[in-house]
Amino acid sequence: MRRELRPGACKEPAREAGSGLVAWWHRLRCEACRRADAVDGVIARGAAQMRSEPVPSESLARALAAAGCAAPPFTPTAGRAGLARTLALVGVGIVATSLAQPDRIAPSLFGPAQHPGATAQGIAGFWALVGLFWYLKPVAALLLETNGALLSRRTLVLLASVGGAALLWLLPILSPHLAGGAAMAVAIGMNALLALASTILGGYLIEQAQRIGASGRLGALHQAAAHVAGMAAPLLGLAAGRVAGPAVAAGLLLAFGVTAALLLPHSGPTRPARVREQVRRLSSARELWQVALLLLLVIGPSSFEALLTRQQDLHGLTAVQRLHLNWIGEAATLLSIAAYALLCRSVSLKSLLPAGILANAGGTLLYLAYAGPLGFAGAAAIEAINGLAAALIVVTLFDLAVRAVPSACPYLGYAVLMSVNNAARALSEVTMASLSLSFATVVALSAVCSVLALLVVVRLPAALIARREGEPLPASAGNGMRFQEYWVS
Repeated sequence: MRRELRPGACKEPAREAGSGLVAWWHRLRCEACRRADAVDGVIARGAAQMRSEPVPSESLARALAAAGCAAPPFTPTAGRAGLARTLALVGVGIVATSLAQPDRIAPSLFGPAQHPGATAQGIAGFWALVGLFWYLKPVAALLLETNGALLSRRTLVLLASVGGAALLWLLPILSPHLAGGAAMAVAIGMNALLALASTILGGYLIEQAQRIGASGRLGALHQAAAHVAGMAAPLLGLAAGRVAGPAVAAGLLLAFGVTAALLLPHSGPTRPARVREQVRRLSSARELWQVALLLLLVIGPSSFEALLTRQQDLHGLTAVQRLHLNWIGEAATLLSIAAYALLCRSVSLKSLLPAGILANAGGTLLYLAYAGPLGFAGAAAIEAINGLAAALIVVTLFDLAVRAVPSACPYLGYAVLMSVNNAARALSEVTMASLSLSFATVVALSAVCSVLALLVVVRLPAALIARREGEPLPASAGNGMRFQEYWVS
C-alpha cells in the first residue's frame, strides 16, 4: 500500500527508479520525495498493525462513524451455525464448571461438615479461601494472552484443566475420613483448574459475542446456565451425596471436555502480547472499570446468604422449604433472563440499566418483611419478585461487560470483571456475617448501594449504552476520537 502522487509531487524518473545511487542521491536532496517516503512509512506501519490485530466486529461501521458518514446496517459476520456452536459450548461449559465446584455437589466432603459448631463467619471464610483462584483469574488470562503457544492451543489447555479437575474429584483421598487440611488443599486445586477452564471459556464467549454482535443473547445464556446450575446443585447434592458426588462431578467435567473438543475451534497462530502492553490496554479501558464499579455496588452488597438462612431458620422454615424457595427464586430469574434475551434487540441499555437498578433495589427491600411474622407463602413471593428484579440488572450488567471489554484482550478483560464479581460476593458474605448489624440494616445498605450505582450509569459513554444489540456505533460517537480507537479498541 503506497500513497498516490498529488499535484506538486516529484515526478522525476530517478525517483521512480526505486533504488540505486542516483535514486538515493535524488531522495537525499529532494524535499518532496522525503515527505513522500515518510508518508509511505506511516502507511506501512499502519498496515502492519492492522494485520497483527484481530479484526473487530463492526469495523466498517465504526470507521464510517468516526469519519461522520452514515453507517450501513450491521450484518453479522457469522451465520447461525456459529452462533449455535457458541451457545452449545458456553451453555454446557458454564453448567459443568459451576456444578463441579467443591461447594456445589458434595460440600459435605470438605471442611465445614467436619466442624458442626462452626459459625456463619467461619463457614463463609472457609469457602472464600477455597475459592481463591476464582479471584485470581486475571493471572491465568494474562498468562494466556502473553503466550502465543498456549493461546493457539487453547483447546488442549482447556481439556487439560477439565481433565485435571475430574481426576482430583476421583482421587481415593476423597473419603469420609479426609482430614480438614487435605480437603481444603484438594478443593483449592479443583477451583484453580476450574477457574482456568472458565477463563478460556469466557474469553471465547467475549470473542464470539463481539464478532457476531450478540452480546445480549450470549450474555443472557451465560447467566441462564449459571442459574440452571444453581437449581440443579441442591438436587444433585441430595441425590448423589458423599458417595456418588465425586463421580457425578467428574462425569459432568468429562462431558464438557468432549463438547469442547468437538466445538471449540483452534485459534491458529497468535502473536503474543507483552504483559506491559496488555496492562496498558486494560488500564486505559475506562468503560471496563466503570462496569467493575457497577458490579461492586450492585452485586457485592446483595450477597448475604448466610444471614438470610439464619432469618429463615428463625421463622421456622425447614431445609426442604428453603430448597423450594431457592428453586422458586432461580426459576423466576430464568424467566427474567429469557425476557431479556428478547428485549436486548429492541431496547437499548440506556433504558434497561436504570430500570434494572431500581428494580433490584426494590426487590431487595422486600426482605425487610422478615422483621415480622412471615410464612412460606410470603417468603416464596419475595423470592419470586426478587428473582425477576435482580436478574434484569445482572444480565444487563453482563451485556454491558461484554461490550466494555477491549477486543485486544478478551480473556484478561473478562477475567478482571468476573474476579471483581466473585471477590465482591465472597467479601460481602464474610463482611455481613462478621459485622454486628441487624438483618434489616444489611438489607437497607444493600438497596442503598444499588441505587448509588445510578451515579455511575450517568457517566457511561452513550456509544456504549445507547445502542440495541447488533446496532453500529452512532455517528456522533466519532467526534473527537482517533480512527485507531475504532480499529483496536
